[in-house]
Amino acid sequence: MRNTIKLCSKLALSLTLFSCIATSGPSARSGFAFAQNGAPPGDSDQSITVGGMQRSYTLHIPPGYDRSKPVPLVFVLHGRGGSGKGIELTTNMSAKADKETFIAVYPNAAGNPAIWNSGIGAATNGADDVGFIRALLDKLEHNFRIDAHRIYCCGFSAGAIMSYSLGAGLSDRLAVIGVASASIGAKQPNGSVRTISLPSNALPIIVFHGKQDNDHFNAGPCLGLLCPAPKRVMEMPTGK
Repeated sequence: MRNTIKLCSKLALSLTLFSCIATSGPSARSGFAFAQNGAPPGDSDQSITVGGMQRSYTLHIPPGYDRSKPVPLVFVLHGRGGSGKGIELTTNMSAKADKETFIAVYPNAAGNPAIWNSGIGAATNGADDVGFIRALLDKLEHNFRIDAHRIYCCGFSAGAIMSYSLGAGLSDRLAVIGVASASIGAKQPNGSVRTISLPSNALPIIVFHGKQDNDHFNAGPCLGLLCPAPKRVMEMPTGK
């Protein structure tokens, strides 16, 4: 557990660095969305209906948020069976958001146990999680002044797998994705391997894998149902 917390903390720090130094983003989007319906500083539990399903998330607004200035936005995704509140505490991302002045959002996956429908796993909850994050991003851009060139997504374990999926599906809107301990493919019942598709736009990625993680790190064949990330990630267009 201690190593997991250290890994997530490193991920949070690295993504904050990206938010501070990034100077370019997806070419398909420009300009800023101005705040219309704000929220008070601190945490608030909110919801949005997507595809007829009510989805929940925790939103954190830093005390230094100023509607006259565009700020970065960071999505933080929890692992299987986790929650937005849990990953907020594990990563301490909200404290970093307060220090660096960015908005952090912690969406909750659907189901029991909660699991992201990344397109390669065993999720059977019928949730459209790419659609969920897209709609949530639309809402946040409508309600706050978000810097459209500095929108980031990171996750741990199943949340990191979902980050890969969002990187592919929302490469026109995300500036960077961060991954800690995640596979990028999964064996199907018929023995075939399903992998997350490549993004249509080049997308920078920061990836953390432990060599002793037998679930997610391996340069050879798939282990059990999970397939290694390193080789596939190297094939992804990063713009670097």
